[in-house]
Amino acid sequence: MGEIIETTDQTVRVKNPIVIDVVHEQASGKVTLQMLPLFFREFLHNSSDPLVWSFTKSRLTFCENGSVNNSLAAQYTQIFSTQPPRAVSQDTIKLFED
Repeated sequence: MGEIIETTDQTVRVKNPIVIDVVHEQASGKVTLQMLPLFFREFLHNSSDPLVWSFTKSRLTFCENGSVNNSLAAQYTQIFSTQPPRAVSQDTIKLFED
């Protein structure tokens, strides 16, 4: 799932793609759904930039007439609208004198 920003005969470029992971918990019988970014922005030098991935069309499967419900769309939007936390300083802070 993601925002298609460009398509050619061979490729499709997608901004902020995610994987939808569905897990069946055998003990409870419940099904859970997780939305996972393909790469976490926290690992980027400039974590505020959107991620754009290029995919080869011949290796993809497309759903031509489906759309996700509003709650999934809202969750996707929230994932990428939230600013990632700032990096914590690695400097040692001395709290007490020796």
